[in-house]
Amino acid sequence: ATKVSPSLTKTAGLASKSTRYISPSHLYNLDDVSIRTDYNKVSKISQMNQKPFQEDILKATGILPEVRVKKEASFLGKINRYKIKGEDPSQIADNLAGRLTIQENDVYNQLNNIQNNFKVEEVQDFFKNPTEWGYKGINVKVRLPNNELAEIQIHTPESKKIGTAIDTDISSINIF
Repeated sequence: ATKVSPSLTKTAGLASKSTRYISPSHLYNLDDVSIRTDYNKVSKISQMNQKPFQEDILKATGILPEVRVKKEASFLGKINRYKIKGEDPSQIADNLAGRLTIQENDVYNQLNNIQNNFKVEEVQDFFKNPTEWGYKGINVKVRLPNNELAEIQIHTPESKKIGTAIDTDISSINIF
């Protein structure tokens, strides 16, 4: 049986009922350097944490998010891009990602809810600064109670369509 340790998640500034997340140390030897670059290991950890992550986003925002684990081709492409840029692949946060699709007038209210209920590592606001490809949204890198990174994406219905189209186009180009 897999060992699980309870962790506390803040809701409205207060510690709430324990949420259970699986840490890599529950499944693997931490001396194994492939833990962060082996898709099977990363996806297994992410899959086991999908439900608690979804529940924590729901508690923080009142909205049931879409939660997904990054697909293998996308994961491997991102690992390669990080290595080419000399960046540490262990800092990839969107292997486990939650997506909120909301109306534009609620975007910054929900960002505030996330910031008040998660340990936020980084916020990228592409509504204020869209990418050269036209991507708009807010990507919030959070550290979960098990010390793993995850990402919460905030979109409007329109920005979700654009983001999905860009992801599909980028994924179809195999440059690595």
